[in-house]
Amino acid sequence: MINGQQPDPHLSTASGDEGKITMGRNLQKRNDGVTLIEVMVAALAIAVVVIGAMQFQYFCALDAHKADVRAKAIRLGLLLLDGWENVKGDILYNPIVDFGELPLDVIGTADPGIPGLTNSFGDKCYRLKVDGAYYFVKLSYEDIDFGDPPGILRKLNVAVAWSRPYNSVTLEFHSRRLVRATKYATYVPLPLGP
Repeated sequence: MINGQQPDPHLSTASGDEGKITMGRNLQKRNDGVTLIEVMVAALAIAVVVIGAMQFQYFCALDAHKADVRAKAIRLGLLLLDGWENVKGDILYNPIVDFGELPLDVIGTADPGIPGLTNSFGDKCYRLKVDGAYYFVKLSYEDIDFGDPPGILRKLNVAVAWSRPYNSVTLEFHSRRLVRATKYATYVPLPLGP
């Protein structure tokens, strides 16, 4: 009896320690290692972090490639516009002659699906291959007469389109991407007659 109370039958006193009450069984947790569940949770957490980092790296590389293709399309369009502007917007402009070192070829008179261009001279569309990607270029113009003296302000337009996948030799409508650029040139028409 301790302090006038009946001891709990599940508790016993240790020999030699009359004032201490201990558990009937000596249960101690062993901290010698980790359990399988702890290992699995740690592996899962590491796997989630690694997969997230790999996806981030993949999408960064993909976006960088898309931006590179778009920047090349814009640079190609501006290059062709500059060449056309140098000849004062002449409708006989032939970029194949001016830029013979570029891999330009005429893919025919059929419009491959580049929308929104009117007065395209000769209905020619040019296909360029740069760094494995095909670009489709369409040039067009619009004359804006500004009166006397006779002269025409010519609005020069270029549209550069490409498909995904980038190595497609045809312009796929459902995966088409497009950039446009415009410049102006003063065009003085040649006088008619003697």
